[in-house]
Amino acid sequence: MSPPASHPARLQRNHRARARAAQTLAILCAATAALIVSLAPANAQDVAENDRRSCANQDGAHAAEVQIAACTRVLQTSSQTSQHTAAAFTSRGNAYRAQRDYDRAIADYDQAIRVSPRRANAYNNRGIAYRAKGDPARAIADYNEAIRLDPRVASVFLNRGSAYADQSDFAQAIADYSEAIRLDPNFARAFNNRGNAYRAQGDFIRAIADYDAAIRIDPRYANAYHNRGIAYRASGDMDRAIADFNEANRLDPDNPDFAGFGLN
Repeated sequence: MSPPASHPARLQRNHRARARAAQTLAILCAATAALIVSLAPANAQDVAENDRRSCANQDGAHAAEVQIAACTRVLQTSSQTSQHTAAAFTSRGNAYRAQRDYDRAIADYDQAIRVSPRRANAYNNRGIAYRAKGDPARAIADYNEAIRLDPRVASVFLNRGSAYADQSDFAQAIADYSEAIRLDPNFARAFNNRGNAYRAQGDFIRAIADYDAAIRIDPRYANAYHNRGIAYRASGDMDRAIADFNEANRLDPDNPDFAGFGLN
């Protein structure tokens, strides 16, 4: 049997053990710090990408204030491309427009156009904001530019047609709605709006035919039933008018525009 170790020998071994433990801990701390540093750029990139998705809000999942905050963070990032910057201004403008803050929306669309002058949807969206402010002339000017840059988007022709209708230029409105339908034959709203323009001209037969088409494309299009009811009433067919008013109210009972029109 070996003799017990002396007290100084134990102290020396304990000192060496503590030194090795301290060295191991230092190595682990250095490795952890290096891992954190290496992960930081990836995490920052993930946060930036999440902000871009929230800013774009393509699925409409975020409230306007959340979208505005995300877009603002994107715009505060110094490493943005011009396209990302223009997209963020456009999306934030859309969120302001959803809040009916049209002046801020227009200011953001201005910035998007400044950064990316060929961004057709920024012109289109600014046109929507101008029309909402009651300025159809400026709206039409923006729709004209959006169409010049990209003449294949049916919704822009619809929007310009509605601005012309605001000015009671129903012939031009019908021309634009017809072009929207040519580009998208299943565009129920374009048929409905063209029906409204025909009705404004007193052409109830064509108006009803367009409302028929809108309802055929979208059988739950309450506004088309309501408008067709107005056309039937104007042409003296009260039974069909009442049936359409009732159907519009059934599909959208909370719409105050549908109240009191031929309800049983």
